[in-house]
Amino acid sequence: HTAEDQVVPAVGSLRIVKALIDIKIPSRFSLYPYGRHGSALANAVTARDEDEILPMADRWVDEAIDFFKTLADY
Repeated sequence: HTAEDQVVPAVGSLRIVKALIDIKIPSRFSLYPYGRHGSALANAVTARDEDEILPMADRWVDEAIDFFKTLADY
């Protein structure tokens, strides 16, 4: 999620993550400071313009994959 998202406020995602933590379900959440809603992969592959290339956020897919791998033992 990004703090700048004007379509889906990040607070909703924060509430979901808190609910998951409260019931002890493993979760991972990243809140990037920049980027509008719908930035997809946040890199040149999916960017509609240069505003959607977000070097900080373009690692989110790899981070998600790494997280899912940790769930094998859950």
